[in-house]
Parts: sequence; structure tokens; C-alpha cells
Amino acid sequence: MFEDHTRERLRSRDVCTLLDPAIGFLFCASLSILMTVVFSGLPLREVVPFLFVVVINAAALLYGATGAIAGLLGGAFVFAFFLFDPIGLPSVRGESARTSLGWMLLLGVFVAYVFGGTEPRKRRRGRDRQGSC
Repeated sequence: MFEDHTRERLRSRDVCTLLDPAIGFLFCASLSILMTVVFSGLPLREVVPFLFVVVINAAALLYGATGAIAGLLGGAFVFAFFLFDPIGLPSVRGESARTSLGWMLLLGVFVAYVFGGTEPRKRRRGRDRQGSC
């Protein structure tokens, strides 16, 4: 009986370990698509990745560092494919756009590890409850 309970808790932790980065990725990717749609016609498109760092901060607080890093990579791919020229290719032609993507990645990793901690905030609050992620 004790072994079954322990095995079930381990399975629950494994699911949560995979679920938080996946939700963080979907959260950031969907917001990066929204930001691309909103800001694609504006002349200052190079500023969008810097604004995206705020989204990474929110993802780090909600889903932990791993979820924020997964979302950061998803957002970088969305911006490279759909925001900057040439559209639809992973390469970025403009040097200022490449620089802003590079800074977004650097600042995003920093923000994810500083504000993300080792486990998501929602799990830290509910650690005493059984069966919750």
C-alpha cells in the first residue's frame, strides 16, 4: 500500500515536470503571435522583442525558469519567422532586428533564472496539498 502511494506521487511529479514547460511554451508562443499580429505593420518592429521580455517575466513567475526558457525559444522562432524580413524563413535580414532578437534571448534567459526560481510559484504555494502540481 505504501509503495502504491509513493509510485502515484512520483507519476504526478513527472507529469507536472513536463506540464509546466509545455504550458509556459504555449503561453509565450500565443502571446508572441498576438504581438506579431499587432505590431507587424508598425515601423518600430525591432522594439517588440524587448517588450516580450515582460511576457517572459510573467512566464517565469507562473511556470518557472524551464517554462520561461521554453517560451522564450518559442517566441524567438515566431518573431524570426513572422515578424522580421524575410517572412517565413528562420533567417533575419536586418542587423538591428538580429541584434534585438539576440538581446531578447540574453535578457530573457537572465529574467527566467532570476525570477523563475527552481519551481513555479503556483506549485510553491500549493506544496502542502496532496495531489496538486
